Amino acid sequence: EVKRLPARVARTMAAMGGARALMERLVALERRSADQDAEILQLRVKRGLDLLSDKRELLTGERAAELMGGAPEDATAVRLGSKSFGQDAAEEAAKVLRRLQNVEWADMSDIIAGRPEAEALEVLKCMCGALPAAKLKAIDLSENALGEKGIRALEPVLRSLEALEEIKFMNDGLSELSVRLLAEYLPVEHLRTLHFHNNMSGSGGAVAAAAIVAKCDKLEDFRMSSSRV
Repeated sequence: EVKRLPARVARTMAAMGGARALMERLVALERRSADQDAEILQLRVKRGLDLLSDKRELLTGERAAELMGGAPEDATAVRLGSKSFGQDAAEEAAKVLRRLQNVEWADMSDIIAGRPEAEALEVLKCMCGALPAAKLKAIDLSENALGEKGIRALEPVLRSLEALEEIKFMNDGLSELSVRLLAEYLPVEHLRTLHFHNNMSGSGGAVAAAAIVAKCDKLEDFRMSSSRV
């Protein structure tokens, strides 16, 4: 004789199955999104300056000039990750970036690793300030431990991004106040993608992020997972 499970047990098992199915769906979506992002990145850097490699370097001014000197004048994308810029290297990089007036996408993630805070802030201001703000549509500032000081340092740059469609601040040590500052600084008229993944902003930061989202009529892709919400 086959015995029926008690109704409460049956409901619990059904709920667990539904939760498992939802988790599998979310993982699949994350993987698909990651694959799409990787494909988009490859397309973007085909006509640009790409320093990304498995070899991490603390760049000197001379080395930065060597790596970036051959950048094509018509570059529409730059990717500088995996290289750490000091003040001298940032100044050389800025000279090159000012020549590239067609850049629409800039990956400035992880460019100050191992640098003292004061120097790191100056590097960010110098290099990001050299980008063509009027044309820049996408910028990735992830992995730079920005925090409140970094966001304040970049205020003039952020406010000037009138064509901005995509911006990422993943793993940047952003607090609630940092996100509140971004709610003041970010132009959102054209914004389609906004990522705050893996920060320390908590519930207050989520409220501040909601204030940004509420102003974004064109937003398609928002992420704030692993941010203590």
